[in-house]
Amino acid sequence: MKALVVYGSKTGNTEKTTFAIRSCVISQVVGISAVMMTSRLSMPEVVKGLRAKNPKVRIMIGGAPVNPEAAEKYGADGYAKDAGAAVDEAIKLLKMLKQDELKKQCL
Repeated sequence: MKALVVYGSKTGNTEKTTFAIRSCVISQVVGISAVMMTSRLSMPEVVKGLRAKNPKVRIMIGGAPVNPEAAEKYGADGYAKDAGAAVDEAIKLLKMLKQDELKKQCL
């Protein structure tokens, strides 16, 4: 599994966001977490940037100000309420990727 982890505490840290989007080309699953409502606001833009760079990437979001409805609204593939759930969600997303690849091979 190829994954990307970017740590950052500054809201709107463009440098780290740009690095994450550039690096997702090699990632199969990307997790985005928000700690405050202000950082949640940039999630749709980050999801859009990740998809533009790597249409195959599976994205999950989580964090205190986020819920499953936000994940759907922002275009994420999944939601995790905590770190344990994120592991389960990552496994689910990897299975989705594998199923997508199998479908393409059958066409």
